[in-house]
Amino acid sequence: IVAGVLVYFLNSKWPDLVIGGIVFTFVMRGALRILKLSK
Repeated sequence: IVAGVLVYFLNSKWPDLVIGGIVFTFVMRGALRILKLSK
């Protein structure tokens, strides 16, 4: 939601890409942790 507001007001795609990258990092860290625990 924050990324959408920033994109709207700044008229730039960068806030969406940055926040998307941060979310992707958290998801990948969690996925790797689950894979390590399953071994």
